[in-house]
Amino acid sequence: MKKVFLFTVFAFISTVCFSQDLISLKRGARVKAIVTEVTPTLVRYRLFSEPKGRVYFAYKDDVAGILYQDGRIETFNQPDSQLPENKSSLNENSNASQNEVQNQAQNQVQKQAQKQAQKQAQKQQPSSFVKDEENLEKPNKTAAHSFSQFHIGLALPLGRFAEGSSKDFENYEYANDFMFKNKGFAGMGFTVGYKYYSPLPVENLSWVFGIEAFYNGLNSEAKNGLLDVHGWENVTYVKYFNFPVTLGLNYAFPFSQSIKFYGEAAVGGNFSMPTKMSASYGDENYGESETITFTPAFGFAYGLEAGIFFNGKYSIGLRYNNLGSYKYKYSADYDAGYEYDDANDVKDNKLRKAFSITNTSVCLGILF
Repeated sequence: MKKVFLFTVFAFISTVCFSQDLISLKRGARVKAIVTEVTPTLVRYRLFSEPKGRVYFAYKDDVAGILYQDGRIETFNQPDSQLPENKSSLNENSNASQNEVQNQAQNQVQKQAQKQAQKQAQKQQPSSFVKDEENLEKPNKTAAHSFSQFHIGLALPLGRFAEGSSKDFENYEYANDFMFKNKGFAGMGFTVGYKYYSPLPVENLSWVFGIEAFYNGLNSEAKNGLLDVHGWENVTYVKYFNFPVTLGLNYAFPFSQSIKFYGEAAVGGNFSMPTKMSASYGDENYGESETITFTPAFGFAYGLEAGIFFNGKYSIGLRYNNLGSYKYKYSADYDAGYEYDDANDVKDNKLRKAFSITNTSVCLGILF
């Protein structure tokens, strides 16, 4: 009776084990899986615990061999020392018959199943096999899985947005005139942002959704012009805040196991918001003050980026941002301690020329 019971248990374990494929990795881990495809470079599979779940892949160079549920064995010309325990003995005799190979494979799977059953019965710590499988459910963030990125970096103004010097202030009458020259006088700023990546059916290609915030103040030339050329005092300088929201494509090319180069292009809209600017000199009896208030504007934006993903955890990127051109609406309030107090007030006017905002950002990111 005891022998009949043991035989029944043994047959049940064999049946369960052979309902799955066993992928053997070079690093020694074994993955219970359902292999869906083997290409010249990849092994695609679903986890045995999730037969209808997502499709994972492993690079063929990282796989020592596959033991299929029907007993077949496929190896990828790896040294025997890299195969898991007892599996190297299955290929020692290249002239062995298929039946002998299947018998040896069955013995190996049965021994492994018995070991796992014993460990579970003894309530020991999870085996390394279980840990490896859990890790595969949270793979490298830059593989074919959705992931997010938070980044921070420098925002370097370009073109007309960065142009301007103290000489531009020599022939203007009011503080808002410097913006009429279609120059931004912007200095170096910073940026923070968030991106969400979602893989497409095409290998290494993903959708990318991004939200960013850019800050640039005036450069030192502009500040010197307001203070020195016209003797303004108590100056509050204009600051540029821009908030682009974009959608685009990202292509990540694997250079090695831990490094991927990527390129990215995205389009969307930008919310641009210059802050209030004010300046004054003299006193309340004889002096002048000027306050300019800008109305936020919305425009078309796009970006081009290239960079590197490291170890599926970090990134570094260089990005060109065109945040659109704007004719900001503004109101100017002039106060003087004499008869011309409100003569030059301006309400709901527009800048004379479109104001372009472009920059280059250099960012470090964390993937999660």
